[in-house]
Amino acid sequence: DVLQRVLPQVYIGNGHVFPKDLLEAAMAGLPGVVHFWREASSWNSPVLMCKILALLASSLAAFPHVQPILIFDAASIHIHRRVLEQSIRSTIWLLCMPASTTWLLQPLDTHVFAGFKGFLRKRWRELMATGSATFQSWIKLLSQVSTDFLWSRAWSTAFVQGGLIGDRRCLGQRLAAFLGDAVPQVASAPAQPTPQQVAL
Repeated sequence: DVLQRVLPQVYIGNGHVFPKDLLEAAMAGLPGVVHFWREASSWNSPVLMCKILALLASSLAAFPHVQPILIFDAASIHIHRRVLEQSIRSTIWLLCMPASTTWLLQPLDTHVFAGFKGFLRKRWRELMATGSATFQSWIKLLSQVSTDFLWSRAWSTAFVQGGLIGDRRCLGQRLAAFLGDAVPQVASAPAQPTPQQVAL
């Protein structure tokens, strides 16, 4: 998918996790969509969320016909006022999952993370078995999982099975069982909200 190949992949680490000299050397030649940010903390924050939104908007500037919608959990950093204001400036819509439902509704949780981690484990074990497990090879591996793994799959099924798009008869088994008879059979198609409505 063309869009998947331009989406930025960001890793955040502190100085201990990402030693400056080692990181700079390891990043040479990596794809431009993979970013390693060396910060004071390895934890995300409203400031970094704003930076991520700006980076995402810049990456999608070549696709003006696409309306980005970012799906996330209800962590306080995701709904901080600065983040919400940045989303408006970046024309990225934010969709907050209800509390305690990410395991059921968030596409990363339902369709991505297990395969992502499996890819990492398998490749890292191969590197360890050959004595090639170094900081540089780890950074390269993180870059590979962010490109080779994510680019090799069509992710539309994750959104259909999660009820975010498409026919409700195609919901994933777990979600369909959770909703029972409460789910309509055909997806409704309300009018797209205006930017002013989203800003409100």
